[in-house]
Amino acid sequence: MLAIGMGLAAGIYPALYITSFPPIMALSGSFSLTGKAKLIRKTLIGFQYVISITLVIGAFFIFLQNKYIEKADLGYDRENILEVKLSIGTASTKSGLYRDRLLEHPNIHEVDFQSSKFVSDESTALIGYHYQSAHSYIVWKGVSANFPGLMGVTILAGRDFRPGDELTDSDKPVCMINEAAANDIMARLSGEGPRNIHDLIGTNIMDENTPVEIVGVFKDFHFESLYKEVRPFAFLVSAPNTYRRTDPEIYSYVKITGGNPRAAIGHIRRVTDDLNPGYPADIQFFDQALNNLYEKSRVQGFLVTLFCLLAVLLSLVGVFGLVIFESEGREKEIAIRKVFGATVRQILWMLNHSFMKTVAAGFILAAPLGYYGVNQWLKGFAYKTPVHLWVFIVALFLIALLTALTVTFQSYRVATSNPSGKLHK
Repeated sequence: MLAIGMGLAAGIYPALYITSFPPIMALSGSFSLTGKAKLIRKTLIGFQYVISITLVIGAFFIFLQNKYIEKADLGYDRENILEVKLSIGTASTKSGLYRDRLLEHPNIHEVDFQSSKFVSDESTALIGYHYQSAHSYIVWKGVSANFPGLMGVTILAGRDFRPGDELTDSDKPVCMINEAAANDIMARLSGEGPRNIHDLIGTNIMDENTPVEIVGVFKDFHFESLYKEVRPFAFLVSAPNTYRRTDPEIYSYVKITGGNPRAAIGHIRRVTDDLNPGYPADIQFFDQALNNLYEKSRVQGFLVTLFCLLAVLLSLVGVFGLVIFESEGREKEIAIRKVFGATVRQILWMLNHSFMKTVAAGFILAAPLGYYGVNQWLKGFAYKTPVHLWVFIVALFLIALLTALTVTFQSYRVATSNPSGKLHK
């Protein structure tokens, strides 16, 4: 029904328009040469150019944003790391045995745990805390002691976690906070508290009545996608099943050697099958898990590129038809110009010139539309590619080049034909 409705809407106006002018003009064929007819044709082609150039600009920026995401420094290692989702049974009672058995394989260097995904856009629990007289909120993630080292987190002040921090006789939970959390604390205390991140080391965050010692400050990293700005964040280490490490740590992160990872993956599957038969582990590369966060952008990029190609194709088909129409209507004019010495190059330039002006007019409208659309789309990302001027220039050049090739291809026969036959006709 939609297709039928669109077809009727597209056909009604041309039908009414064609029947609106005097029959003598139609019989003589003079209407096609009037200024009004030419204006209508150029307006329709110009509208196609506006759509085509706008979509080309959009497709370029979606491609650039996706490349920006791929190459962005996220603040941690993402190569040669496997993200393994364990069964509840394995995570609850056999995580130590799981780790020991995995480390028996020569291609596996480290195994660490978290109760939730390391990087995710899913809702993340915040805890409210006090630091001296300031109250704030922070994203709190319990990890095993070696986890920051496995991920290559950069420590700016203090120390990394130690194995003793999570022993059962450890009397106090400890944490490492990111720069955003450190700056948030110092900003809330203004001149009354620590003046730099080193002053925070050894002090306590009060989580209700529990003091949690700050042992280190690390460089900000993106624990959520680039759609979001980095928020205050902390790694927490305590004895297992105490304080806030009571949830099963069902996500394990496995550092492997480079090269062929199949042997390491096969070993992980055998170990998990042995520990909890019937509940296979969900294994994926960590960088693939990160890429899944941007699936929406990739789909948008594919759709915009597809529509861009369709719009450009429709524009070129319209140009092709218009060139055929105009070249046949101007055969005598072209013949006279050739008799008076016009070269093939001059004829082709004359025929291309009007289309280049239409392309330029379309670009004048498409550029601000494209700029606005790109900026609106990029607002969805906290970290994004700059809006480069060269993209607009390339879009204009690409459409102009395709138009020139189309016009030249169709007009070359007319420009090189014998003028005597056209004059006699």
